[in-house]
Amino acid sequence: MRIFPENETEMSADESHSKAEFSILRYLPWIKIAAVVCVAIFVCFSIISTCLSELCFTAYVGGEKIGLVKSPDAVENALAQVKLDSLNDIDYSEVDLELTYKFEYASSSKIMSEEEISTKLKSYITGNYVGAYRLLVNGKRIGACANKEDVNKVVELVSEELYELIVSVDSATSDIVPGNAIVVSYVLCKSDDISDPRSIYGILSGMAGVEGKLYGDYAETDYAFVHTDSSGIRTSPYTPNCDFDCGLLKNADNTVSVYHHTHSSTMSQKDFSLFYNTVKTAVFTEIIQYETEYVEDPNMMVGRSAKITDGTNGLREVNYKITFSPDGSEISRQVVDEKVLTPPVNEVYRIGTKPVPDTVPTGTYIWPLEDYVITSYYGSYRPGFDFNGSHFGIDLGADKGDPIYAADSGTVVQASLTPSYGLLVIIEHDNGVQTYYAHMSKILVSVGDKVYQSQQIGRVGRTGTATGNHLHFEIRINGDTVDPMDYLPKQETVINDKNR
Repeated sequence: MRIFPENETEMSADESHSKAEFSILRYLPWIKIAAVVCVAIFVCFSIISTCLSELCFTAYVGGEKIGLVKSPDAVENALAQVKLDSLNDIDYSEVDLELTYKFEYASSSKIMSEEEISTKLKSYITGNYVGAYRLLVNGKRIGACANKEDVNKVVELVSEELYELIVSVDSATSDIVPGNAIVVSYVLCKSDDISDPRSIYGILSGMAGVEGKLYGDYAETDYAFVHTDSSGIRTSPYTPNCDFDCGLLKNADNTVSVYHHTHSSTMSQKDFSLFYNTVKTAVFTEIIQYETEYVEDPNMMVGRSAKITDGTNGLREVNYKITFSPDGSEISRQVVDEKVLTPPVNEVYRIGTKPVPDTVPTGTYIWPLEDYVITSYYGSYRPGFDFNGSHFGIDLGADKGDPIYAADSGTVVQASLTPSYGLLVIIEHDNGVQTYYAHMSKILVSVGDKVYQSQQIGRVGRTGTATGNHLHFEIRINGDTVDPMDYLPKQETVINDKNR
């Protein structure tokens, strides 16, 4: 048997401890190396992951995550495509998607395409919104119904009641039209925002100031509507969703004035009324203005014209549909029908289209007036005239202001006032020939003017020594007077030997 010392066991324990420390110390460098390698691997992995990832966003719709998107613009583009793909003309103004975003780093393979985003948005919208027909009055939301017919029927019923109310005050009213902008459109909205048609009817009735009694067996109580069943028991009330208070339209006089009144309710206190413009018919007798017609005359010189027919106004009876605002002001009028009582007679003028001839004298002469009476011939003896000698020309009686025309082309050598001849124009032609035009009321040419045959040179008058309106016409050759009748075209004339 082997005998151990008393402390041999204790020495063995110390010895074991020392051996353990020695082992740890021996592997400590390797442990450190392993830790460094792990950190390096982690850093490298992070760097590689970052390099292989890109900055993107996690998109949320109404707090629900829809996935990773490249940018908010991608969601907006997808939403625009959703609206574009809508089969109906849908109003999205009440759709609030509550879009929020959070920065992320992710692999590009995990980022949704716009088509995938559109699918997610469609799913969210169809799950949270329903289609309805919304009624707006002047841009204010009154309510929305599942059926368009319900909304239209409500507006129709209120219009009928208001028409009866207005006619009871003003029997001349034939119709009414909305004065507010009333718009019915198909929208997407929350199911809680769909109204009972009775509530919309009650709101419009209150806004229009009518009793609201045409909509079956429904009653109004502070804009909360309850249905009365066959047993007389009222079911649960429905309070409309409306963002403004309703006013009342009252008829004070025949102009159907509008008075606003704020109703006390849970709605926001705004003074607003639904009002209609009244339509009346009226018959008026009106003048039909005559028009002026121009008829081309190839035998008349360019620049000349003559009235053929005087114009006369006509009369017509017109039946109007006139729209008035609630304060009685006229807004518009529309012709319903009309009847001509007296047709107008148009004023007609002849206008010349014949080219203006040359101003070179022709050697032939035309009568200087169109409408005249010969009152004195050449060579006549007229006591007190022509220095008590014979008449130097012929007198053509006419009305004051009648046009005087050049007997032949030539040059104006005198256009002035003289004591005996009054306003006198002298035109010089070839071969020493001159024509005289005396007693004018107005001269229309000046000395030096080149005039053509038949050009107007003045107007008939009685200036100078004259007893009445007429034209004294002379032809002189080399200063000597000759008988104009020998040079003028032959024609039948009315002769009056009364001196002028």
